[in-house]
Amino acid sequence: MARQYIDIEGFDAFSELIKEIKLTDESDDWTYFEHVIEDFEVEGLDIEKLKEMANIALKVYQSF
Repeated sequence: MARQYIDIEGFDAFSELIKEIKLTDESDDWTYFEHVIEDFEVEGLDIEKLKEMANIALKVYQSF
């Protein structure tokens, strides 16, 4: 999904998302993303799954 996000939004937008993820992870305050999940309307997506996706996105970012 990270690569698809880059293809759609571009690398600069992905970099900004990574910054947000890092700040959120450091503060361990995922409140903002809990509200964003509701907008996604993806069945079965919860904060724990989103954290997993964020962790994978960080790994993809580090591979560049």
